[in-house]
Amino acid sequence: MIKLAQEYFLQSTKLYPLKRAVNFQTENITYEELNLFTNQLSNFLLKNNVKRNDRIAFYVEKSINSIKSILGILKADCCYVPLDPKSPPVRLRQIIEDCLPSIIIADNSTIKNIPLLLQDLNISDYHPPIIILNKKEIKETNETDYHFQEEIEQESSLLPIPKNGSKDLAYIFYTSGSTGKPKGVMITHGNIISFTNWAVSRFNITENDKLSNHAPMHFDLSTFDIYCTFKSGATLFIVPYELNLFPEKIVQFIEKNELTIWLSVPSILVYMARMNVLSPQRMPTLKMIFSTGEVFPTPFLVQWMQLYPHKKFINMFGPTETTVECTYYIIDEIPQDLSKNIPMGKACDHLEVFALNDTNQKTTVGEVGELYVRGPAVSPGYWNNPEKTAQTFVLNPLFPHLNDYVYKTGDLVELKEDGNYLFRGRKDNQIKFMGYRIELGEIEAAIYSLKYIKEAGVIFIPADEKSEIVAYLSIKEEKTIEQIKKDIGTIVPKYMVPRTIIIEKELPRTSTGKVDKVTLKSKFLEHK
Repeated sequence: MIKLAQEYFLQSTKLYPLKRAVNFQTENITYEELNLFTNQLSNFLLKNNVKRNDRIAFYVEKSINSIKSILGILKADCCYVPLDPKSPPVRLRQIIEDCLPSIIIADNSTIKNIPLLLQDLNISDYHPPIIILNKKEIKETNETDYHFQEEIEQESSLLPIPKNGSKDLAYIFYTSGSTGKPKGVMITHGNIISFTNWAVSRFNITENDKLSNHAPMHFDLSTFDIYCTFKSGATLFIVPYELNLFPEKIVQFIEKNELTIWLSVPSILVYMARMNVLSPQRMPTLKMIFSTGEVFPTPFLVQWMQLYPHKKFINMFGPTETTVECTYYIIDEIPQDLSKNIPMGKACDHLEVFALNDTNQKTTVGEVGELYVRGPAVSPGYWNNPEKTAQTFVLNPLFPHLNDYVYKTGDLVELKEDGNYLFRGRKDNQIKFMGYRIELGEIEAAIYSLKYIKEAGVIFIPADEKSEIVAYLSIKEEKTIEQIKKDIGTIVPKYMVPRTIIIEKELPRTSTGKVDKVTLKSKFLEHK
């Protein structure tokens, strides 16, 4: 019985040793090659005195080195912490200060930034060893505790005997915190196994599949890509960052590698649709398309489904704290009402979800309440943050006499008659404006139903005397602001029509591909 996440990989290595495990650009690595090197890496980590459940950060560009880092760290009974090379150094320093990694793994492209990450830390006498997953091709450094691939390759290629169990940590992913400081979501081996077993079984992922890895390694969607691949003995194709700027190249990537499964945030699928790179003859091997991480605007989903009636479309939903996803919805029919969002669906089989109203009673059909999640994929909490953990991981309000902790998501959902849930927004994204409670997501959904809209980002600017709703839009055809407001006003009440509308060629995106609302708000306030 599997109790550690890396055991998926080890089982597939025994079954398919010579099969390609991971591809990145022109580089391929087989299961056996990846196994032998990551055994050496884990032995090298142990040689450098790491202990069970130590945090080890990897700070490498998205590549096969990312996968090597993950497996090597897990095999050493440690917990991996991805550091995004594209994040500002100040944010990465906050993460390092919070989790104090015993070792930092880098590569030749990120090693130059290591001194910047480690300077001005609010920690005395902290000098973690730095391991570089490349040959020694850089100039000599003054740092004495740098180690290169040549040293790793001198280690034994035998697998260290594991001591961890299913309740030990596998990774910590840092997400945005309400205080401005990132919070580290802890995920155990058992959490990963619970989710992966469900996903592979539910969607019949096999050794014949070819999965995309579009998500950055610091984004929890990568968990689906990596562990579903390794459990099934499939092949993982890492999507280079730069393809996000060129939808045509994404299509070519899918076609060239004959991918069968694609998972990404809807923003990428929307971008592909609106740039007219889709046609019925393209991407013939693609069987399943998963959208998750944000609302998929219905008009663009309809466009995909009309072009590809024989592909399976799955909408999934879940916060990082529930190990990737907690609900799913298989879209069997093309939606008819473009102004309504796609349901987030029902609970994944390994979890239970329910919504409570303000009196802690289960919501009835048509009632909006806060979503709670319980089950074996729910995180044990936030690293080094017991106060935040106690606020959101709470005793089950329905059965307070049981020692049963559930995750209080902060997401507002509505139960439909067919048992599916509909996402209605965030408790922290619900605004009070002109005496009304308004969900900004509802305004965005209305805007996206207009056929000339490419992208939309709706923000709220609070002020003592003159609060306002602002919409940033990119559009397909020339429209006046007055006409856009009039069109929005045919879908939502007047008080929900944005007072200010700003047209941009493109909207800024976060590192995970979502419209960057923080940047939009800063931009608006700067020019106000």
